[in-house]
Amino acid sequence: MPTVEHIHFSPHDLSVKDRLITYSLNSSRVVIEGLPQIFWEDGLPWREANLWAMERVTNGEALLKTVSSNLNGLLNYAKFLESRGLQWFEFPSRKADRCLVQYRVLYDSERLGTVDDLEHVLKERLAIAQDGSPLMESLMAQQRSVESFRRVVGSVNER
Repeated sequence: MPTVEHIHFSPHDLSVKDRLITYSLNSSRVVIEGLPQIFWEDGLPWREANLWAMERVTNGEALLKTVSSNLNGLLNYAKFLESRGLQWFEFPSRKADRCLVQYRVLYDSERLGTVDDLEHVLKERLAIAQDGSPLMESLMAQQRSVESFRRVVGSVNER
């Protein structure tokens, strides 16, 4: 199961001379104590998420507390991915097969009651809307969105 570890981050500079790579401590940059980092179950870091977290703190875009909160949210996503054997960087052509869509459906499934209510209102309004009117076109577009939502939720929940 993925975990969040809080590390001591000391910025370093990289230099290459005669094909030799060396790292040296950059004392002009701030050391960060407790920088959150995500590690997969196999112990490998989630490099992209960790780089994003580091950059947000070091560039002053966000407080360490905010980035910790963000990474805890990403940790839940990482757990979801590993539990289903999915890779965050794979994008199947079928939208319902995409991992982010599947992840959101877990939370969107709780909204099905609201969707039922919306669908009922749409049917009532469609029954009285004039054919070809802008209102009719808008209501039909909303109905297609509801149907699409149901297809995505249904296809993911059937697995």
